[in-house]
Amino acid sequence: MVQPTTATVSIDLGAAPAVSEAMIPTLATTVVEILSLHRDGPEAVERLMELARLDPSLAIRVLAIANSPSAAPVSPVLDVETAALRLGSRIAKEVVGSCSVLRVFVPTTRSHGLLWAHAVQTAVLARDLGAALNRSIAPGFLYTAGLLHDLGRLFMLAADPKGLLAVDRMGWESPDELVAAEAQIFGIGHAELGAVASARCDLPEQLVLVIENHHDRAGAMPLTGAVPSLMSLIQQADLWSCRLLHSPDVEGKDASRLLIHSALPEIAPLLAKCDLVALVAAARAITETQSRVLGLDRIED
Repeated sequence: MVQPTTATVSIDLGAAPAVSEAMIPTLATTVVEILSLHRDGPEAVERLMELARLDPSLAIRVLAIANSPSAAPVSPVLDVETAALRLGSRIAKEVVGSCSVLRVFVPTTRSHGLLWAHAVQTAVLARDLGAALNRSIAPGFLYTAGLLHDLGRLFMLAADPKGLLAVDRMGWESPDELVAAEAQIFGIGHAELGAVASARCDLPEQLVLVIENHHDRAGAMPLTGAVPSLMSLIQQADLWSCRLLHSPDVEGKDASRLLIHSALPEIAPLLAKCDLVALVAAARAITETQSRVLGLDRIED
């Protein structure tokens, strides 16, 4: 149950700077890595893509560049790998060139670190779950959709870190209660805010819709009982990541049971097709890699 609070930090959707690309909080370690890149070398593009797969704030910048009018993509760019293939060294040059206007952020609490950990863990779980249950959806798109689904919370962090921390301390236990808690503090939920922000950042409509509707259960149910929809996969990955991050010491078969007990109705009958132990291992491994590469393991709460 959400505990009431009197704190409010309203975000004005009509104020462009409040939800523009320039407001995305970028980890200080990511900025240092970007500035160390040699713009013209292939190694720069490879390293940039590695960082973008781990850091949602960098991923959205890469995708914004790749989908911008100046890039004139023939079709929407839905993942960072495609961005690298289409733009090559240009992507590295533009990201490095943007460092002077980046909003540098240094995480100081475990809650800040969990925001990044949840993004990358949801990405891996969505990709791997899709590989087992619905191979018609491109793995790179599933990964990106999972990585960016909570984009609105990054903008809330930029607007007021203490406000976002207050939300996380309000005792919410469901997506609906989370949105209610955010409305008390910011006057808006993160899904709505993320949709507006992602559209202003030139993200493709396919990603904007995922960000906007990732808590909409009515739109997630599959048309048939055999294949889960994109939204079902994202919602399941989102929920599983929350469970795993709140139970960091649960491993092996106990972790598998945790996933089974929190399976969505349309996913539960299909779990026999999934290697749940491998899913948990991949989710844990990516957060360990992210923590090491982005310096999140140095946070002292």
